[in-house]
Amino acid sequence: MTTSTEMAKSLKDTCVPLLRKMGFKGSFPNFYRDDNGFVCLVNFQFNTLGEKFCINLGFADPERRNLVSHCRDIDARDLRISMTGGLIEGDNHLSGRWRVGSQPLGDGLYRDSWFSFARGPYGGDRAVEEVEPDVLAQQCATLIEQEAETWWMGRRVFAASVSGGG
Repeated sequence: MTTSTEMAKSLKDTCVPLLRKMGFKGSFPNFYRDDNGFVCLVNFQFNTLGEKFCINLGFADPERRNLVSHCRDIDARDLRISMTGGLIEGDNHLSGRWRVGSQPLGDGLYRDSWFSFARGPYGGDRAVEEVEPDVLAQQCATLIEQEAETWWMGRRVFAASVSGGG
């Protein structure tokens, strides 16, 4: 049976080189990229009860308006997704976090995305067979490539629009 340690190794071998290519710094499980004050965040979060994980995206706008108040002066390398929130401007609210691989349910709602990698009572959708960790890690890397930059760009544009272009 695949262990969390084996899954983490596959993610490190597959997803971390991709993140480095994308300009990210940090170490597993937390990564950041500071682009003129707009900080993109990635976090790999393992479920403590079972054989599954998720990949969280977050951001900090240059003015740090979407950070918890006591975290606004923290250096980019020390920011964590748990310190972030959404941005609100008038009637417009922009979520500050995204789970890679989330699926739309309609009416602006999404199903949360956890990746199961082993058989077992807590494995979620892996009731019958396990998935090879390297295969799942490659699928995750592909999802990061497909979703992350677009998600961050939407936040960057919104943050710039509510700050007067800065």
